[in-house]
Amino acid sequence: MATSDPPPTEADPSALMCHSDEVGLCAKCWRKTHRYGRGGNPLCSYCFAAVSAQWGPRVRRTPRA
Repeated sequence: MATSDPPPTEADPSALMCHSDEVGLCAKCWRKTHRYGRGGNPLCSYCFAAVSAQWGPRVRRTPRA
């Protein structure tokens, strides 16, 4: 049984671990995510996982230091 992603009204876990001025909306689902600053990504972790599965290991996310 596959687990489904939480609804877009719930913030991505990355948004809870960064400064509030680095939070923005995911470019795909509009979920609040860590979008700006060091370690930011325009996609939330759920949308990034789907893109990563499609593109393979060539797509990577820069980890937050």
